[in-house]
Amino acid sequence: MKGNEFVPGAHYFVGGNTKFYGAALVRLRKQDFGELRHYGGISPAWPLTYEDLEPYYTKAEYLYQVHGVRGEDPTEPPASKPYRFPPVSHELRIQQLSDDLKNLGHKPFHLPIGVLLDEQNPHKSKCIRCSACDGFPCLVHAKADAHVICVEPALEHPNVTLLTKSKVTRLETDSSGRVVTKVHVDHDGMPETSRDDSTKFPLGKIFV
Repeated sequence: MKGNEFVPGAHYFVGGNTKFYGAALVRLRKQDFGELRHYGGISPAWPLTYEDLEPYYTKAEYLYQVHGVRGEDPTEPPASKPYRFPPVSHELRIQQLSDDLKNLGHKPFHLPIGVLLDEQNPHKSKCIRCSACDGFPCLVHAKADAHVICVEPALEHPNVTLLTKSKVTRLETDSSGRVVTKVHVDHDGMPETSRDDSTKFPLGKIFV
């Protein structure tokens, strides 16, 4: 840590905190987008609604190979498509707990999990259901994290490179405000600028 203050739960890696998450990908509920009153005050409504984002939730769930089943979770918001893959099966003890809770009238459900898992063909499955998932990078790249799902495929294109130890500090756009023309970056403690006409530091980079 080079003598810096340690912040538990804040990790830095290509792929961000998704390298360390437990692969649970739960949608926000519809009411989360509206005004919420709570003990500490009022959380204002978003400028977007759940319905605005729902198609993108679905695309992201398909991209991240989320396993789950619609209708199990009584609190889940409406969805335009079923999950792409069936839910991850419970371990024996969790299945017993789930059955007991159902017998008591409760409604336990499978978490939506983003993993590259094929339980029907385990010999072909990248995920082996090891015990080092939550809190650890997957050493066999079987967790659906941003690095595995998005960064690595992007790097297959010849005009995309990866620049680590970098933080974007400011974006400049053209007069329309819709096209980024310059990216100001803190690269390993040194300020640099990415331009669309630059050969040294072009816009076709992923900054992490």
